Amino acid sequence: MMRVLRSLLLLLVAPQAVAFGPTTAGALGRSKTSLFVDATVNGAIGRSREKKEIDQAATIRVGEALPADIDVIVCGTTSEEEDDNAAAMSIRDAVGNGKAVLVGMPGAFTPTCTEQHLPGYVEKMSQFSSLGYDSVAVLTTNDRYVNDMWAKSVVGDSDSPLQILSDGDGDLVRMLGLSEDMGFGVGVRSKRFALVLENGTVTQVLADEGLSSCSATSAENVLKVLSGGASVASADDDSNQAAVAVLLLAIAAGAAATMGGVDMGSFQMPSFPTP
Repeated sequence: MMRVLRSLLLLLVAPQAVAFGPTTAGALGRSKTSLFVDATVNGAIGRSREKKEIDQAATIRVGEALPADIDVIVCGTTSEEEDDNAAAMSIRDAVGNGKAVLVGMPGAFTPTCTEQHLPGYVEKMSQFSSLGYDSVAVLTTNDRYVNDMWAKSVVGDSDSPLQILSDGDGDLVRMLGLSEDMGFGVGVRSKRFALVLENGTVTQVLADEGLSSCSATSAENVLKVLSGGASVASADDDSNQAAVAVLLLAIAAGAAATMGGVDMGSFQMPSFPTP
């Protein structure tokens, strides 16, 4: 998909780059407009880079146990003056025995995590408890100071039993095979996931792709799964990418037609299957 977007961006801006290039006499050199267009193209392609491959374990599967030898930091349990060791414990101890849900989120203060994902779990903690899931923990790869401020901002001063965990080095999410490159400017983070656990062993694995999609791992859907309902398929990214491709294709065709490159009378919009 990323290669398609790159090609469409180049098609969109290439005619303008040619039109605003050097003057025929060469006396004035390259125009400022051409330099601006070239910089815009290079910046856009850089920001829409392909995702980097991550050296990590295979994704944890149903029936496998959480690693016992990787520590996380439990946020909000110590003062800022205390060092990280005071709040560190193994992920197994953090979620405890019995029924638990471990939720991975890409980052504190990112829009979807802050406005949708975390608030959903805060609001529905009583419903998890009613199903016997008293331990619900949200994990990010942010440091504990950022997560402490995030928890205060979203959770507030309530007595919610929801835990916020920091995997600052990313060791846990890589061991679980649940880290993801979120792209330019964000980098490698926790994938958006939800692991349903019983005595530290995985009974369900749910995941969403990308930074914005939040359907399979939402509190509503996890509750549905725990109640015996079907999980929501994560098709958001595919449908969004298809829509972007259609839009860019239309813009590119219009730009090319303006420059005399395409006869719009013979141009037909390609059809895409409905998501």
